[in-house]
Amino acid sequence: MTIDPKALLKLSVEERIELMGQIWDSIAAEPDRVPVFEEVLDRVDERLAEHDHAPETAIPWRELRASLLGPE
Repeated sequence: MTIDPKALLKLSVEERIELMGQIWDSIAAEPDRVPVFEEVLDRVDERLAEHDHAPETAIPWRELRASLLGPE
């Protein structure tokens, strides 16, 4: 399938964002079909092993988010 970029540019920014969200949702609905590089899978396995070895080093999401974005 080919989409003409000029046709996309005729859409408003809001329409393009909405389209992008719809495309993303359609991809997320089929996670088993999303290609993932072997290196990424290896790194995930490494991080899970690190967590299993020392789970106390994990940072709760709220703390991490606050450190990145500030308190809610």
